[in-house]
Amino acid sequence: MTSRTGFDDAVRLVPASHDDLVEMAEGGVPAELAHRLEPGSLPPPFVAARSLEHRQRGASWDWCGLFYVVDAASERIVGSCGFKSEPRLGVVEIGYGIAASARGQGRATAAVRLLLDMAQRLDPDAAVLAQVNPQNLASTAVVRRLAFRHAGELVDAEGEALVQWIHRNGPISPPPDERLAMAALLDRTKDNPWRLKTPPGSSDYTMHVDEKDGRRILVCTVGSTVLHYDARCVDDLHAMLKAAGDWVDLGGADEQKPAKDGTVEAWGRSPGNPIGGWYGLKKGLRGRFGVYLPPLLEALGLCELEHQPKNNRIRAR
Repeated sequence: MTSRTGFDDAVRLVPASHDDLVEMAEGGVPAELAHRLEPGSLPPPFVAARSLEHRQRGASWDWCGLFYVVDAASERIVGSCGFKSEPRLGVVEIGYGIAASARGQGRATAAVRLLLDMAQRLDPDAAVLAQVNPQNLASTAVVRRLAFRHAGELVDAEGEALVQWIHRNGPISPPPDERLAMAALLDRTKDNPWRLKTPPGSSDYTMHVDEKDGRRILVCTVGSTVLHYDARCVDDLHAMLKAAGDWVDLGGADEQKPAKDGTVEAWGRSPGNPIGGWYGLKKGLRGRFGVYLPPLLEALGLCELEHQPKNNRIRAR
């Protein structure tokens, strides 16, 4: 196998073969590697399955492959790492893990440094995103050591709190929060949607990204009702809230009912917003923008949102 090397000689990154990925996706251990593995050095099966899925969709192997972290001195496999997909909106996310027996010796830092080096070679303009559970102090230390910048917090679909850390090569300003938010949002498919609650907590619903008529849309499913919103509303609403600089009433209302002036609902259908009208796309179901979009922005770490029985407000972070 060909290894990837960079500025650090503590470890090498060796790409897993297609056959290895198939074996790991099924929960197995590649037989030819068993004698070299530190316990716990392989990723969970879903990571290998994700890599195979991206490859089947035509993604570049450099961006969707999985790498073994190989200790340069002993040649033992002590962990794994890789990119989670090709760059989206100029951001590529990484994942990494080191076996418990091999931690505390700088190997995670060395592996992530090699990923940064690889990203720089593949796409010099791509920012690198790491999403870390704040209770994982070792992983947080890795990104801090490598000059990642704190870029916000979110709660994922499984309810796990994560901190977003961003790294960008060169003297270029970090990407705006909206790009980080959309990078996270674009991974939310029908099979892995955001699971949300309305601001009062009275109704559950999901949101995911899809495409319709060449346009990226948000699909909002509330029981048997399915609503569509133009996906540009995420960035646009956040920008509006930042410009407002204070709390804004939600004012959720059905399409057939008038929206109160100065509310999120009114803005979401106003001729004065960036698209010049309704972000809702399904006639008869174009409303309730002020009900279903704010919890999504909260999940993406872009806003503060009140959760009272009624008359809730939102403001940008």
